[in-house]
Amino acid sequence: MAIENFITRFWSKVDRSGGPDSCWIWTAAKDSHGYGVFKIAGHQIISTRIAWELERGRVMSGLCLLHDCPGGDNPACVNPAHLWLGTKRQNNNDAAIKGQHASKLRPADVKDIFRRANGAEKNIDLAREYEVHPSVVSLIKNKKLWKHITSDLDRTPPS
Repeated sequence: MAIENFITRFWSKVDRSGGPDSCWIWTAAKDSHGYGVFKIAGHQIISTRIAWELERGRVMSGLCLLHDCPGGDNPACVNPAHLWLGTKRQNNNDAAIKGQHASKLRPADVKDIFRRANGAEKNIDLAREYEVHPSVVSLIKNKKLWKHITSDLDRTPPS
């Protein structure tokens, strides 16, 4: 297939009617998380990656595309102006800060994680116990997530 046909076929599946500053919504197939998918030679590729590469160039190995949509992250958005490149760690931290890691943590759980993470326990062990990503534990430990719960807690573990 000629590159022009590929590009035309890709952009035909995007609603850009809101203009250059709005979310450009992927209107075709989506994965279970709401991200657009586009099939090339029998392989599904996330539509944000294709949009980025068509407009800005290749995504270097080890980097992810992260959303920063004005109205809140929109997985169906493929507007390169709403995307930025980051590491997997940045992606996990960004998702945790935005509350996108599904979590059933209660205030008491957050306090327990904070105290234990600032003690001798490993983030990975606490993450497994509470069924959260290790970056969530790190963000709680460093008072960057759930600040309203951890702000009055002391980071010094009890002796």
